[in-house]
Amino acid sequence: QTSPTASWGVNAGYAKVSTRATEFEQTGLVTSDRTQTNQNLGANWSQMLTERLSAQASISQQSVDYDTAALTSYSNTSVSVGLSHDR
Repeated sequence: QTSPTASWGVNAGYAKVSTRATEFEQTGLVTSDRTQTNQNLGANWSQMLTERLSAQASISQQSVDYDTAALTSYSNTSVSVGLSHDR
């Protein structure tokens, strides 16, 4: 969504993939053929404060789950804030 001075957005994703494929891409080795479930959700915002100064913020959450106890499920949260000045 945008306006003359601001914008915001949301995103989401969901995927089930074979660990055989993801392990091989990341390590070159395959130890088991199981299922990895990836879920993510995020939001972002940007606002012009003046003609040259803007503020931004974003947050995202990722969750990775496995269908076996042999592999460790995990989640990550990322937060970012910033100011930008155009010359």
